[in-house]
Amino acid sequence: MGESKFSLEVLSNAIEKTKNRILEMQQKQIDIEKQLENEQDTISKIDYCYEQFKSWADEFEDMSLERKKMVACRLFKEIKVGRGYEITVVTDVTYGQFIGV
Repeated sequence: MGESKFSLEVLSNAIEKTKNRILEMQQKQIDIEKQLENEQDTISKIDYCYEQFKSWADEFEDMSLERKKMVACRLFKEIKVGRGYEITVVTDVTYGQFIGV
């Protein structure tokens, strides 16, 4: 209508700043969505590993004592018990190797 208390220059600057802010916010949204997707992938991998480990633990629990000893000997390279029952465990395999990943 051409009747404003603000000049054309002030309005143009305000519109331009708003457009720039919208673009910044859209980029932040994209970055956050990517980060969320990565975190969901990580959670899925952790869930898979947890389920694998849980099934191994259940299977281990049902084993005979001799079989448990054999599995422990394959998994652990060294187990040390120090003062105050401080336990140090050195494994022979990585967790990924352990669960077959």
